Amino acid sequence: MLIGDTRFIERDGAYWTSGNLRRPLVEALARTFGSVKVAMRVREATPVEWENVPHADIIRVPGVEFVHLPTWNGPSGWFGSRAAVGRILRRHIPTVDVCVARLPCPPAGLSVALAGRLKVPVIAHVLGDPLFSWIDRVPTAVGRHFVTSVIASSFSRALSSCDSVLSTSRGVLMPYMPDVSGVGRLADTSLTDPDYIKPRQRTRPHVLFFCASRIVPLKNFDLLLHALRIVVKHCPQVQCTIAGDGPDLARLRLLTSDLGLESHVTFLGFVRDRLRLRQHYEDADVAFLLSRSEGLPLAVLEAMAAGLPLLVSEIPQNREVADEMGAIFVGCDDRDACAAAIRSLITDPDRRRKMAQHNFELAGAFHVDVQVRRLAASVEQVLSHG
Repeated sequence: MLIGDTRFIERDGAYWTSGNLRRPLVEALARTFGSVKVAMRVREATPVEWENVPHADIIRVPGVEFVHLPTWNGPSGWFGSRAAVGRILRRHIPTVDVCVARLPCPPAGLSVALAGRLKVPVIAHVLGDPLFSWIDRVPTAVGRHFVTSVIASSFSRALSSCDSVLSTSRGVLMPYMPDVSGVGRLADTSLTDPDYIKPRQRTRPHVLFFCASRIVPLKNFDLLLHALRIVVKHCPQVQCTIAGDGPDLARLRLLTSDLGLESHVTFLGFVRDRLRLRQHYEDADVAFLLSRSEGLPLAVLEAMAAGLPLLVSEIPQNREVADEMGAIFVGCDDRDACAAAIRSLITDPDRRRKMAQHNFELAGAFHVDVQVRRLAASVEQVLSHG
C-alpha cells in the first residue's frame, strides 16, 4: 500500500496528478508488485478541467486500486478529516502485506500508527522535512517554536515505529534521527526512457537557462534574477525561462521588471503537459535550481536526464544527486558567485558539454525501474524478517 498526500483528480475511473505519483511510477509499481493500493486525496474533475489533462499522463492501470481519502484544506481541515481517514485506512491496511508510508504527509503518519497496531510491516518513505509546509504559516516566534517541537517529536516517533526507513535525501533526516548512515536512498522519480535526452551541441548566439519548479519563496528565484542583472551588462546573450506557478509568481514578475530583465526572463506558468516540458528541457542549455532547501530536487534529476549542465544551490540535497563534475554550486545568498557561475557557463561551451555528458550518465541511476527495484528489495527484506 502506498500512502500518498498527492492530490489526484478523477473522472470516469481514470486519474491524474501533477505530483510525484505520476503514471510511470504507478505502472512500474504495478509491474513489480502485481497488486498495489494507492491511498490519496481525490476529487472529481470538471469536464473542462479534464480536457486539459495530458492524455499520456492519465492513470488507468490494471492491478492498481485507488483508495479515496477525503480532501481537506490546511491543518484545521486535516484534523476534521482525521477520523474519516482513519476508518478508511483501518479497512485497507489489513489487506496488504506491507504498508509504504510516504512521510511526512498526515495520512502516512496515521498509517504508521494503525499498521503497528494491526501487525502489518511498515516501510517509511521520507519525501521531505515535515516543517517545510507548516512553519511559514505560523505568524509568531513562540508559535513557530511550539509547532517545530511538536512536529519534530511526532516525526521522530513515526520513524522509530517503522520496520525500515528509506528517504529521498538523508540530509532531511539528520535533525530527526541520531544515525542516518543506514537509511536507504529511494529517489521516488518518474523518469522513463523518453526523459533521457542526450546532450546537444549547439552553435547559437544566446545561452538559455531553464528551471521547472513551484514558484515559492523557498525556491530562491531572487538570487538568479539579481545575478542576471549583474551578468547582462557584459553578456547580453543570456536568456532565462522559468516554468511553474505559485504564490510568488506575481512578485517575481514585478522584480524582473524592476531589474530591467523583461527581455531576458520568460515566465511560462504551469506546464501541465509532460511532452511540452520535455521540449523546454531539450531547448535549454543550462538548468538551474537555487532553492534554500529541498526534499528531493526533482528539477535537478529531470535536467540531468535531459543532458544539461547545472547551476544549483549549495545545500546537502543537491549534493546528494549531483557533483562538481556536472554542476556549479553557489551559496544561497551569494549574488556575485552566482553571477560568476552564469558568466563561466555562458563563455565556456566546452565545459557545458562535458558537464552535460557527465550528468546524463549519472542520471541513469534515477530511472523509475531502478527506483522500484530498490523499493522491492526493501519490501522483500522487511517481509523476510517478519
